[in-house]
Amino acid sequence: MNRQEQDNSEYGRTGRVNGGGESHEPRVSEPAPVREVDASLVGMQAGKSRLGSVIARSALALFAGLCLTLIQLMIVLSFAPDDEGVPGRYASLVQHDSFWFENIMARGYGSPVPPAPYKSFEVSNVAFFPGYPLLAGWIQQRWDLEPRNALLLAAQLSAWLVWSYAAAFMMRWRVPWPVGAAILIVIAAHPAAFFMVAAYSESLFLAALLGFLFWSSRPGKAAALLAAAHGFCMTATRIVGIPCAAAAGGGEGGILRRLERRFWILFVSVLGAVLFFAFCQARFGSWDFYMQTQKAGWGVTPDYLEPLRWSHYSLLTPDWEAPREVSRFSMAVTLWLAAGMALAELAALWQARRRGIGSGFRERLPFYFCAAAIFYVSAAGVASVGFESMIRYQFCTYALGALAAAHLLAKVPPQSVMVRGAFWVAAALLTAAGWWLQGYYAAVFTRGGWFA
Repeated sequence: MNRQEQDNSEYGRTGRVNGGGESHEPRVSEPAPVREVDASLVGMQAGKSRLGSVIARSALALFAGLCLTLIQLMIVLSFAPDDEGVPGRYASLVQHDSFWFENIMARGYGSPVPPAPYKSFEVSNVAFFPGYPLLAGWIQQRWDLEPRNALLLAAQLSAWLVWSYAAAFMMRWRVPWPVGAAILIVIAAHPAAFFMVAAYSESLFLAALLGFLFWSSRPGKAAALLAAAHGFCMTATRIVGIPCAAAAGGGEGGILRRLERRFWILFVSVLGAVLFFAFCQARFGSWDFYMQTQKAGWGVTPDYLEPLRWSHYSLLTPDWEAPREVSRFSMAVTLWLAAGMALAELAALWQARRRGIGSGFRERLPFYFCAAAIFYVSAAGVASVGFESMIRYQFCTYALGALAAAHLLAKVPPQSVMVRGAFWVAAALLTAAGWWLQGYYAAVFTRGGWFA
């Protein structure tokens, strides 16, 4: 190798020309600052990507929820009487309990002490929790609507949230879209699902409950605040929301941190009911004046042993025109569906252990707890009146169970063709039977008849 080639070789290795007396030590690069900047940029890009993904999923869930709400509303309106066209059909969604909510909006709570021994909202109207009429009253003032239209809009906006949260759960759990769509259709086909777009409090309560479960299972302070806000609305809307508040998730961190988070979510959540009871104490002299009104006007006396009697769960075909018999039959169907879910959980646990994967049971446990609490407390409350309206009260139990089934199918997908076939057959049967009954009872309800 000649001198020039040697110099070129040295320059290629060291980046310096080999001059006389100069050091041949290679120049050491310092890439650390470059790596730090790169890491920062990567972190920013990842953060933007996550934010974009969250916004996209949220927008998709809201869009899906809006579509489902509009479809559900159109289906229910198709069952309504067409005497006065679309406005008349829409107005027919205000019936029965809706007039009590309208009265509370108009004059607030009022009643003699003790409450009147008969049902009359013009005399004693402390028979419903304040969450739904308060929301409808705010909407009425905000958009200058008629009270009945405000009640309907409040219920239908809440139904939009229900379907949006249901879709968000499907995306979080990565449920295959055919399974997720089938589950949502099965929920919408429940005979009492049309109450979600009527002037009733079903949709607001279920929206608050699903939001409570959605956010309480997420880490972070913002999620905890959102969970507490949903929990507050939940207990301010229905008395059965009080036990559901105990299903708050603990987030991440050590056991003390998780317990502290659960305590504060639970504490803020139950304030919705506590403040209503405090109002009753200050206004009427009894914190339980709501219960007194229920007993005096409706004859509702809770019996917490009555739902445990096996005789109430007969699958004998009822008289479909007798609302109480239909409610009892729905209780029996719910019980047997719960038994089927229990068997599915055992089978999933066995399959998960065989395949070396998690069954995800702990993630479904809050859904099962809330479903059982709503069913039991509601049944105990209306046992003294022949389980009247139980088919409407247990709709939330049914919806929670269906969402839990979606999570189960996503976590432990069935490998057997027979099991997959059984799922689709069950979904088809529930949908067909449910839509047929819902059409009949929606027609009865919108014509002023009593259903639940």
